[in-house]
Amino acid sequence: DIIIFLYQCIYLLSMVYVYMGITGIILCFYLIYIRNKKIENNDYKPICDFNDKINCSKLLISKDYQILRLPFPLIYIVFFLIATVMSIFRYAHYLFYVFIPIVLISVIMLIKFIRKKSYCLIYFLIFMQTLVIFLGSLIWEII
Repeated sequence: DIIIFLYQCIYLLSMVYVYMGITGIILCFYLIYIRNKKIENNDYKPICDFNDKINCSKLLISKDYQILRLPFPLIYIVFFLIATVMSIFRYAHYLFYVFIPIVLISVIMLIKFIRKKSYCLIYFLIFMQTLVIFLGSLIWEII
C-alpha cells in the first residue's frame, strides 16, 4: 500500500511540474510578445504595466532584458521545456540538477530588476514557478 501511495504522489508531482512547465512557457512567450509589440508601437500598454514601479514593458526594452546575450524569456523557455519533458517521462526527480543554473540566472535577473527599482509581475510569476520546481525537486532528491 505504501508503494502505491508513493507512486501516486510521484505521478501527481510530475503532473504539477508538467502544468508549471507549460504555464511557464506561455508566460515567457507573452513576455516576448510584449517586448515585440512595445518595440513596434511605443504607445502599446500591456495589462502588466500598472505604474512606473510595476512595469513589464519598461524592463523588457531595457538592456537588462538579456543575460548571457540571450533574452531571458528564451532561457526560461528552454528550461521549462526540459522540465515538462522530464516530468512527462517520469524523470522529474532529476530536475534539481537541471534547475541549478536557472535558479542562479533568476537570482541575477531579480537583482538587476531590484537595482533598477522596477518590477514585472509576469517575471515574478515565472521566478516563483522556477523556485517551486527547484525546491520541490530538491525535497524529492533529499527524500
